[in-house]
Amino acid sequence: MQLLILAASAIGIVACGTDRRTARGPLGLAVQAPVTEDCPQDSIPLSGSITHVVGFHDCQRFVHGTTYDSVYAIFASAQLATVASRVQSAGGAGIPAAEIYSRGGTYQPLGIEPGYNCLYFFEPAGQLRAKTVPLGPSTAVCPDPLADPGAARGKELEVRQVTVAGLADADYPPVTRWQSDPVNLGQYIGIKCGAAWCEVGSTGFKSEPALLTGTGRTYSVPGWYDEQVLAVPAADGSLRPSGVRAAIYPVADLGQHNDAADFSGRWVQAATVVLEARLPEYESKLNFDPGANRILLCVGSSGECEVPELPPRCTASADSHWWAKIVSASGRVAYRCVTHRDHSALGVDIPGGARWRWLTNDETGWIRCTDGCCTVH
Repeated sequence: MQLLILAASAIGIVACGTDRRTARGPLGLAVQAPVTEDCPQDSIPLSGSITHVVGFHDCQRFVHGTTYDSVYAIFASAQLATVASRVQSAGGAGIPAAEIYSRGGTYQPLGIEPGYNCLYFFEPAGQLRAKTVPLGPSTAVCPDPLADPGAARGKELEVRQVTVAGLADADYPPVTRWQSDPVNLGQYIGIKCGAAWCEVGSTGFKSEPALLTGTGRTYSVPGWYDEQVLAVPAADGSLRPSGVRAAIYPVADLGQHNDAADFSGRWVQAATVVLEARLPEYESKLNFDPGANRILLCVGSSGECEVPELPPRCTASADSHWWAKIVSASGRVAYRCVTHRDHSALGVDIPGGARWRWLTNDETGWIRCTDGCCTVH
């Protein structure tokens, strides 16, 4: 584990920049640029302007026993917030909610074939249904609407609408996530569907239990947080599943911190990372213990943020100096430098969520950081 990415970053590239050369920070220290994410697409028509905002989507290699399968990326529709209402008025036609890209792999339980696949919601006779419709490697545009989803080639999937008492439509973020079936050891899809979180999978799939229970939407709606088995280096330099589950939860008000002044000269908690067991690789690089670990951010000089000593990997942001403090579950404290880049020019309202992020030769985490990207070294 080289970096923890706290970012509104890009699918297929690192939004903070794809320069892989060694750079020099303000202290003259060598800083290695982030590696690229193993999600191949430059543009997804269904996602439009949010294609490159990683918080809306998910991308990972599916776990297959003690190894990894192919890369599967799922991209939320740019209109996901309105898909449920469109489905209700579509007269049984299919409305695309997400687009799935497979880099050569076939995943039969979800009907995913190599290339592009469209996930449709439709509602004949008042019952919400879903279907994966493969397009192939050369066609990327999901027909909208799909006139007769029942007759289209593909696989119909089971849909479960999960609601939490007291939560409204806005409490379910317009995002999609891969989720894991702990019994059948497979994957299913989590996605917003109006004022609910929909779980979409093969018939009889089992839902994954949360590692940490709490009150409020960031603990009860999977679209805000993310959970999966973490990757660790294998003997040949590739990655392998560690067998240890971990979850990353944003703080409840993360989406309200849109200005660096919110973090000026003070430590503000951004996320909690929960590990179910010890992983030495994550302990040494990111100070994570089994249990709940806290990530806090501060902007200012090392004196203003009371950083006792300069972390070993430092660089400068375009606007100021950012720092991270990671407090392990056992109370051990570690500091890291943070590079921040502003992405407010995208004009996208980025949900205040968090998820794990797959990289070609590493695995990191994503957390919204003001309206841009923060990279913790």
